[in-house]
Amino acid sequence: MDLKKLINFIEKTGDRCIVINDKAEPQYVILSFGAYEKLIENTGNIKELTEDGLLEKINKDVALWKSVQDKAKLEELDVADKEEKKQKKEDNESYYFEPVD
Repeated sequence: MDLKKLINFIEKTGDRCIVINDKAEPQYVILSFGAYEKLIENTGNIKELTEDGLLEKINKDVALWKSVQDKAKLEELDVADKEEKKQKKEDNESYYFEPVD
């Protein structure tokens, strides 16, 4: 998928895209500029938060991080499952049995 298509998809869905390396480790995040601005604005407000407000923000951030990790894990499992099914199909196509008279 080319970058332009990916950006159009992100604009349509409002999602973020995590770019991973060859080892499936997250490296970058692609998000809209508006979402980035909100992210930056929210980090500036941390100094002004009460203890309860800070705990709430941390819990939200952890929940968001966990959902991203879960989604990435599901996608990774889905890819592995597809590869396994493809391999089984190829194995099945490689061998055949004929009746012996």
